[in-house]
Amino acid sequence: MNWHENTQTLMMSLREINLWDRTYYLPCFDGLDDLVESVKRVGILSPPFVTRNEHGQMIPVTGRRRLMAALRAEAESTAVREVPSCVSERNLVDVIFWDNLWRIRGSLVCAAIMIERLFQALPLQVVAEQYMQWMGIPPRGPRVARLRSIANLEERCLRDIWSGRILEKTAALLTRLTDEERSVILDFCFHFGWNANKNAEVVQALYDVSIFRNRPVVEIISEISETIQKKYPDAVLSQKADNMRELIKSMKSPDLDHHESLFHEWRDNLELPSNILVRHAQSFESEALTIELKVNSKEQAEELIKKIL
Repeated sequence: MNWHENTQTLMMSLREINLWDRTYYLPCFDGLDDLVESVKRVGILSPPFVTRNEHGQMIPVTGRRRLMAALRAEAESTAVREVPSCVSERNLVDVIFWDNLWRIRGSLVCAAIMIERLFQALPLQVVAEQYMQWMGIPPRGPRVARLRSIANLEERCLRDIWSGRILEKTAALLTRLTDEERSVILDFCFHFGWNANKNAEVVQALYDVSIFRNRPVVEIISEISETIQKKYPDAVLSQKADNMRELIKSMKSPDLDHHESLFHEWRDNLELPSNILVRHAQSFESEALTIELKVNSKEQAEELIKKIL
């Protein structure tokens, strides 16, 4: 479709455009400051596409951020390209896709929402053959379903995914929880300042404990918080964070926690000097142990190695 032939350019007051309409919303949670300054200096160089909804309101199809930047720059009006109401939903989704492909490729949030929108507007075969290859996503398989479920998360979750605080696998797991559970579990994780990988570990463990005990995640978190507060009332936040993770892991794998306690007791009885550390295999998958020796020089290291060999 030739969009220049099927649209008309006109000057429009920004107050006439409902920028809060989400019909064709594709989120971007980056700041607007740079774009606002650009609009102040040179205006909007590429007119956004707008169309009228069923209530006769003018709403953005593309260029929502440009319009919002113009509003913040205190512009009264701007040039837009009006898409006539006779243009099909399929064509509108098509222009959104191609106008934002660079963002879709680089953002999990945009990819998820765009995939959901494509599947709502177009047949499966069309999406698979004409769009998925450009996104770098296999047209079939579990990832498509995972992304579609992520697309329906509330905006708070989408913001956290955008910022890198939540990984894709964590986001997919959050879709299995209720709105309240998601809110509580994210507040819990972010309170302790864990990175995305630790958040993933904790969310998975809390979910597993919830399933294993057949109790809501909210109750599990409340129990854990109360336990840590009673045991370590004066601990600083970083210490409580470590204690939280250990307690969650022990709740998820009681046998592992028992083995861990026995190992620490055995290691403490050895009364090792401070420069020697003995570590067990991950999750006690084998009987292997790792012994670490800290020395002050290469010469000391060579002497120790000779004695061992």
